[in-house]
Amino acid sequence: MAHHERFDGSGYPNGLAGKGIPLGARVLAVADVFDTCTSDRVGSEEAIDRAIEILKHGAGTLFDPDIVSVWESIHRDVVSWNPATTRAYTHIQRATSEIKILESLADSIAGVTDVKEIIAGVGTLLKSSFPGCKAAVHVGEHDEGIPVIFSGSVVATISVYRPDEPLTEDETRLLTVIAEKISGTLNNAIALEAAKRQATVDQLTGLANRHAFERISKSLAGQHCSIVLVDVNAFKGVNDNFGHQAGDATLARIGAHLRAAFDHARLLCRLGGDEFLVVSMADTRTLRMQIRNFRKMIIWDPAHEPYKKLLFGVSCGLANIPADGKTIEQAMQRADERMYAVKTRFKQWASRVTAA
Repeated sequence: MAHHERFDGSGYPNGLAGKGIPLGARVLAVADVFDTCTSDRVGSEEAIDRAIEILKHGAGTLFDPDIVSVWESIHRDVVSWNPATTRAYTHIQRATSEIKILESLADSIAGVTDVKEIIAGVGTLLKSSFPGCKAAVHVGEHDEGIPVIFSGSVVATISVYRPDEPLTEDETRLLTVIAEKISGTLNNAIALEAAKRQATVDQLTGLANRHAFERISKSLAGQHCSIVLVDVNAFKGVNDNFGHQAGDATLARIGAHLRAAFDHARLLCRLGGDEFLVVSMADTRTLRMQIRNFRKMIIWDPAHEPYKKLLFGVSCGLANIPADGKTIEQAMQRADERMYAVKTRFKQWASRVTAA
């Protein structure tokens, strides 16, 4: 927006004056006016002379007089037309257009940290700047398009396609510049979102972690939902007898079985250690069936065959909001009580079996 500043300080948005206005903005101000005065009458000497007179008249107030003077001396060497084509551009028109595009780009992504917002902003700009083209920005490296490179790695790809004719060299060059301009902002946004995801994901199982559950709990206030708490039976025995690597592999498999059994759950979470949690909107009958299937998956998993002598398995407790509690905390407490009741009955049964 700095090209809207005036050399005498009466412009906007910041009221900059003189050399305090960025050089690029001072050049663009001159180029913009010249472009406006000549674009409708390409090749007209009268239009050119009129444009120069306007620039000279505004020198010192609207425009930097040094830049006006330089432009007056070189404009005939810079400006060229090709009357044979309706898509003719002067060098100054093309430069002005590109500067405006890049300035709009900078404005559209300034301060934005959401990847989708950045992509949407760049996509809108591309569609308006390349008429008749299909434009999109895709995260990651793709076979076709202009790569967005940051620190030697491709973080995204810009795809612009015109059905009727290929892009010109100037258009391809501009896309390359746009890719360079967005690389830092887009890379930072991608890294930030990855960090946020990592902060809410259990690295061993790939399920959500306790932090993710605490975040979603706030959004569940007043909603009808169910909680399933899961505790692994004899997990300490697996670690003690088969090693922690085997224990970790077991937890990862339990996470996979949770995904398979509770396929439409709102949240699947490893709370920590050998404790898991399911948040679901399913009805109680469906959840009880899913719990039974889940327990069967754990018991029948061939990888768990060596643990059968330890009476390995899972205990589950189910509670519903609002039937068992008006809040997540109350439902969690009820599910925990039911889970340990199941665990206690299992231990009693196991003791009788072992004694026999």
